[in-house]
Amino acid sequence: MISCRIFSGRYLVLAILLVTPVSLIAQDNLETKTGVIKNVTQKGRLTKMTIEDDQGGEYEISITPKVDFQIQAPGDKGFIAKGQFIQGQGVLTNKRIYLSAVTVFFVSSGKKISRRGGISKAPVKSGQSQNAYLVSGTIIANQADEDFPDYELVALREASRGPFLMLEKKVKVTVATSDISFLPENAKIRMQVLPLRGGRFTLKKATVKLSKPIKSEDVFRKKS
Repeated sequence: MISCRIFSGRYLVLAILLVTPVSLIAQDNLETKTGVIKNVTQKGRLTKMTIEDDQGGEYEISITPKVDFQIQAPGDKGFIAKGQFIQGQGVLTNKRIYLSAVTVFFVSSGKKISRRGGISKAPVKSGQSQNAYLVSGTIIANQADEDFPDYELVALREASRGPFLMLEKKVKVTVATSDISFLPENAKIRMQVLPLRGGRFTLKKATVKLSKPIKSEDVFRKKS
């Protein structure tokens, strides 16, 4: 039983909030660097990593709150739960946004998600539906749809009115976290950097993709 008043009968109401596209951050000037994480140290909110590049050279990077750092792995539907931050792209049909794949930025114990949520029209791309929408926000409730049992309704904290958000029964779930305790040894890292003079650079984004799934029951057991 969902106690909050986001559902009226079988209806779920979501707001369309415009958010600033990430593409505005000088994407054309960014370069990609790849390497292997050889060492990690953490002090407060600052994480330092020693990276070995593809040529065998080593250098150090700093993961600050300004860097979009993500550890990504296959997940399961157990991550679609109250308090977790969900993100995806779906198609609007008959006042409903349908999603077949989502990313859940799960919240570790004692931490908060600083990401901004909302619903906005997706940038136009060749071959993409003109009714594509970007969706993100903190889950405040979720339940099976009474009229369409193969779908799940999800309500976002940032939303108050708008189209229904519908997750397919076999929705593909990718989980993401910045918790370095999930880093395996010698993890491969992909970085987007803004090059500076003298070979220096400013780190904008760093992503570690894992092939081994992260199970929601393990994560939530760890949090409890």
